[in-house]
Amino acid sequence: GEYLAYTYVKPGQNEIVVAVFAEKGASLLVLTNTVGNKQPTWSPDSQWLAFVSTRDLNPEIYIMDFSGRLQTNITNHPSEDLQPAWQPLLR
Repeated sequence: GEYLAYTYVKPGQNEIVVAVFAEKGASLLVLTNTVGNKQPTWSPDSQWLAFVSTRDLNPEIYIMDFSGRLQTNITNHPSEDLQPAWQPLLR
């Protein structure tokens, strides 16, 4: 509960932003800078965020580290991939 990730909506562009909860939004870190980013979801260890992006003109699920680096498309599928959720691996 230390950080809050959310979608900042502005005309023509959505961005993933992280705010320090205790500072009530006084410090903001914008993690993305492309079109159509939304639905950020923290990993169980709070080190990664999964999110949806339409930067490739098709909704895909991406992951990135806490600071916005290492943005990686993990679905890369022609259908719409939405609503990411973290789950344990099945073994």
